[in-house]
Amino acid sequence: MENNRQRYEAVTKTLNGKQKIIHYKGYKGLIVQHPMVGHLCGYVVIPEGHILYQKDYNVIDVYIHGGLTYSGSLPGTEEGYCVGFDCAHAGDWIPGLDLDGETYKDITFVESELKSLINQIINLVKEVE
Repeated sequence: MENNRQRYEAVTKTLNGKQKIIHYKGYKGLIVQHPMVGHLCGYVVIPEGHILYQKDYNVIDVYIHGGLTYSGSLPGTEEGYCVGFDCAHAGDWIPGLDLDGETYKDITFVESELKSLINQIINLVKEVE
């Protein structure tokens, strides 16, 4: 089994400073590695005209790893408005800290969380229709 450092190095090699884009149920998700700290973040692009467009992440009622921690446009991209989460919470292994008992959340984990977030966004839309 890979250890945290090996998972982190594999992710860094795979992403190579770029973002991974996923498409799921009509939404676009982005997986981004923090350029300084090395943990992963996941974002869902919210199109203009959507009920969540320009909503602050604090008012969006979803359950996601560590809770939503971001809303706005992503620097360095042309993606527009996004909501997202990061994997730098208690229990997350963060490169450089190397604390025992924590796990590095890899691309597979973040992609699964993005799909969960998209499913919850779809359900929020259904509730107001």
